[in-house]
Amino acid sequence: MKKLILFYAITACISAVLALSSGEAILRIWTPPWLKYRMLTLDPPESGAVFGTDRAWKIETKNGAFWRFLPGSEFDADHYEFKTKVHIDELGGRATVCTNCNVDINLTPIVFMGDSFTFGIGVRDEETFSSILSPLVSPRRILNLGIPGGTLNSQIDILENRHVELGSPNKYVFVLSIDRFSEMVDDYLNKGRVDSRANLPKSAFFNFYIGINDYVYHNWFLKRIYTLQFVRHFVIQAIWGRKNSFTDPLFPLMNRNDQSYRSRARFALDDEMNRLAALKKRFSFDFVFITIPSVYQIYSEDLTSMAEAYGYSPDILDVTLPNALLSEILERFNFGLIDPTECVAQQKSDRGLYYIQDHHLTPRGHKLFADCVGPGLVKFVKSE
Repeated sequence: MKKLILFYAITACISAVLALSSGEAILRIWTPPWLKYRMLTLDPPESGAVFGTDRAWKIETKNGAFWRFLPGSEFDADHYEFKTKVHIDELGGRATVCTNCNVDINLTPIVFMGDSFTFGIGVRDEETFSSILSPLVSPRRILNLGIPGGTLNSQIDILENRHVELGSPNKYVFVLSIDRFSEMVDDYLNKGRVDSRANLPKSAFFNFYIGINDYVYHNWFLKRIYTLQFVRHFVIQAIWGRKNSFTDPLFPLMNRNDQSYRSRARFALDDEMNRLAALKKRFSFDFVFITIPSVYQIYSEDLTSMAEAYGYSPDILDVTLPNALLSEILERFNFGLIDPTECVAQQKSDRGLYYIQDHHLTPRGHKLFADCVGPGLVKFVKSE
């Protein structure tokens, strides 16, 4: 009897291995577009660095909130795809490098507020678009106050708290990446200030799933198994539905049919614009918004692949809707906007503008972005 049980157990194991191997082979030969894109983002060209962390980043806080990076400090910003050293200037912002610039220290800086795209995750100090644009505003300097993970709300907080400390600058530039814009909207909705989309249940099973997912994501071998990612996709859909909180919030924002979500997004943006209008009146400064396009707005094949994964028909997605919403709100408040999306899309030559997994701008992406926004920035700086 024991031999028979052992025989059945071994047979079952061999059958399972053969089934998984067959499934893996089939998926590698006939790969759905969404899975092909998923595997590409999981296995980008590596930089030789281990996956990075911001735990070692030197920051200063005030009243429990981020205040600035430690002036004069330096730290690493590494990822699978890049390995960079970051330097912080005397004002607690990312150092801008402007060779042959005659900066007049008596002039207040042009302050760039933004997120990780503005900060320059993935590129060296001299490769950020802040550094590249610096000669255009000389003899004034550009102060890069981009903060990875920051949203427009936190950027306005920093402006309010540091304006006088920075010498009361009269020119601010809010660099709003469309990716972070959509996340800002989602964060706003999930705070309960307006009705939110359903959140994922924070159950023990959910926490277990997140732990397993993170382990696979960072495991060199497991993240290369097509079958695992295929099963993961359908587990998410089976438990939480095709359109769930794992969906990039940019997609409901691009959905022509989701008027409700977009109207609620207006509440989020209206709140921030009202805050800015009040601060502008209080401190007497001028500002302009500049958008950074999402990878999905530039590369249609990426958009199509992720649409399939999220359960969206590409026909109902309009990549211009987030920008149109932002433009509509800014026009109503009479605030300026520089939108280089069309310029970037027209001048892209290949996939080299964004990192594959990380989706931040590469050095080439920063250079093209700077070329596209340069004329508008000069016009803004010279305006009274």
